[in-house]
Amino acid sequence: MKISFKYISYFFLFVLGLSMTLTSCTDDLNVTPKDDDEFLSETFFQDPESYKQVLAKLYAGLYVGGNDGDG
Repeated sequence: MKISFKYISYFFLFVLGLSMTLTSCTDDLNVTPKDDDEFLSETFFQDPESYKQVLAKLYAGLYVGGNDGDG
C-alpha cells in the first residue's frame, strides 16, 4: 500500500490543528494588576463626570466615522 504525500500532509495538518485546539493556557489571563495607580474601570466610573466623557467619546466616534465606519 502506497501512502502519498498528500495524505501525509493532511495528517500532519490535522495533528497540528488538533494539538493547537486541545492545548490551552492555564490561569495566564487571570491576573490582577499590581500597580495601584493603574487605570481601573471601577474607579473611573465612580465619578458622574466620567460617564459624560465616555459618552462624548462614543458620539464623537460616530460623528467622525458614522454607523458604517471610516469610509
